[in-house]
Amino acid sequence: MMRSILRGRFMTPMLLPLAVAAFLGASFTAASAGSPARTYKAQDSQPVEGRIVGGRQIPVTAAPWQVMVTLPLPNGQEGSCGGAVLNATTVVTAAHCVTNSTAPPNPDVPPADITVDAGISRFDPNTGEPQAQPGDNEQTVGVTANRVHPGYPRRLLNGSGTLADFVDDVAVLTLDEPLDLSQPAVQPISLTAQNVLSPIGATGTVTGFGLQGENPDVVNGNLFALDEAVQDASLTPAGPLNALFVVGVAPAGSFCSGDSGSALQAGGALLGIVSSSVNCAGAQPNFYTNVSAAEIQQFILGNPSPPPAPRGGQDVTLRGPTSAPTTGDTLTCSAGTWSNSPFFTYLFVDTSTSTELQRGPSTTYSVTGVSDLGATISCRALAANAGGIGLTPPTATPPAVVAAPKPTTTAPSPTPTNPINRLSLALRASVVRPARSGARRRARTSAPAVRVRRGQRITFTLGVRNKGNRRQTTVRRCVKLSPRFTLVSRGGGQVSGGRICYLSRSLDAGRLTRRRFVVRIDRDAPSGRLVVAASARSREGAVARARRALFVRPTAAPVSPRPPGVTG
Repeated sequence: MMRSILRGRFMTPMLLPLAVAAFLGASFTAASAGSPARTYKAQDSQPVEGRIVGGRQIPVTAAPWQVMVTLPLPNGQEGSCGGAVLNATTVVTAAHCVTNSTAPPNPDVPPADITVDAGISRFDPNTGEPQAQPGDNEQTVGVTANRVHPGYPRRLLNGSGTLADFVDDVAVLTLDEPLDLSQPAVQPISLTAQNVLSPIGATGTVTGFGLQGENPDVVNGNLFALDEAVQDASLTPAGPLNALFVVGVAPAGSFCSGDSGSALQAGGALLGIVSSSVNCAGAQPNFYTNVSAAEIQQFILGNPSPPPAPRGGQDVTLRGPTSAPTTGDTLTCSAGTWSNSPFFTYLFVDTSTSTELQRGPSTTYSVTGVSDLGATISCRALAANAGGIGLTPPTATPPAVVAAPKPTTTAPSPTPTNPINRLSLALRASVVRPARSGARRRARTSAPAVRVRRGQRITFTLGVRNKGNRRQTTVRRCVKLSPRFTLVSRGGGQVSGGRICYLSRSLDAGRLTRRRFVVRIDRDAPSGRLVVAASARSREGAVARARRALFVRPTAAPVSPRPPGVTG
């Protein structure tokens, strides 16, 4: 049975710590869904009237992990924050909720002074008492332990500070009695996957009992929910700390005072913990403690010394020609300055089409003449270590790639400093014919035209060799099939539009690759010469063609059997 908790007559919602007003002038850009390497557009900030703000009222069964955390304020009144149920005896909330943020060093609030209410959809805004609604399962418990992240700076002054003062803003409360999880109004929330990038462009939902506007009187005690679009944190004031924050934006809403410590969930998993914002207006970044980062999640799971996530990357650069890049130019990406020894993955993107051109450990990108013509190329880096994943902002894009001037002399031989893209293509045909001895033999394939009969099977071998001095990628080679053919075996090829095609993702310099397919000459095919054409092309612009001639022999005139002769 849950114990009774004595409350003061009046309850003032705990003020949500707000980042200092210096952030108001910071630039902010929003991202659409998909790969983090894409084009971003500036999103103008539109202030809205205070109205969680701009959200919708929900029952607690729609967010059964939601709790209200009540604790004393320095002025003798009570304050409240949100929190999320992790299991029957554990609640996660914000560190600034359960520390005294009046002045540094922000000491812990004693666990005995903290109360947790679960399974309620409404509380009395005047007294703070839970008011059970249909479907609720009111449970009130005390706290025996208040565990605050060791990396939390503890330097807030009257609940405010810079965004760096809200790093590791997470605390774990141990309850003095287990919650009853048998009812739908009180259920735990799972943690999101560890050390993955925030789902940029996805929708997260935050819930809470906080204010519906900046005015402290704008509170009705009901549980509200608000949908927010997850942003690219590297393009917000989180900047070098983006590995530790999830950033959300709603066009006409925001969390507000009293919502601190509540959950931002996506797909039913805990994605972030309400931490800080500039104010309660909409269309501006709201900052959540990033539960995916191992620096945060491992602490939640009990590690007292979790590994630190990467920090930095704002000085990322892309070096290359001072004018527009041309064929053969090399662009070099530098991840900038980072702490905590991450390893890097580099992304090169055509910002004119939002196309990812290359991803991997290589810091360089070689410009090609055909596929990159007109591209505006940017780079950014993913910085990962055991504590989390950070992302640099994209670099400024150089002018669009232009075609290299045509050489006025004989093309030079391939050298490491003079890349050459060149393919050779060969198409051979062979038929199986009976030998006089009864064995089977293959016909010669080097003749100008291979002689075949109607109904006979022909094996084609299509070979392509990289004769340049650099790797060719996305090498596609195709053979146009004659309507006189019936395809017997495609050898892994794709057939479409009367062609059979093969794709090699990569072909190193000097390497040869072959594919075989088998056809049968139709029995009603007309006799005469038949030419089969093949072509190949790589992503780097190398092309090659080949032809093979067949000669379909006419059917001999039928021969009548000889009449029986006369003997003697």
